[in-house]
Amino acid sequence: MGVSMVLVDEKSEHLLRRLELLKEWALYECSHNRERKYHLQTTAYKLNALSQEWRQLCVKNMKIQSACTVLETQIDLLKREAAERGWNIERKTRECLTTSIAVRQPPSNPSTMSPLKF
Repeated sequence: MGVSMVLVDEKSEHLLRRLELLKEWALYECSHNRERKYHLQTTAYKLNALSQEWRQLCVKNMKIQSACTVLETQIDLLKREAAERGWNIERKTRECLTTSIAVRQPPSNPSTMSPLKF
């Protein structure tokens, strides 16, 4: 009876140890799953926000593209009108650009600049 009782006790201890290990593993698994779920939800919120921002930027882009098309059409109409009146718009545009670029360039010798008068 003593030997069989020792074997039963050893089997019981072994089973108890396995149950404890399973319990520890279940707690770890729950914790891990909770943490993973939190990260997934956080990522989902960020992804949704980025997706919404992307849609807004696409709409803004389409509005800008539409406005550019309208402006290009108006420019073409004005060029046609200028051509009908005999105006050389291309030459005038080049002259204006050359003048505005020349005005923006700093003087080669800043000491020769005249003082500002108010």
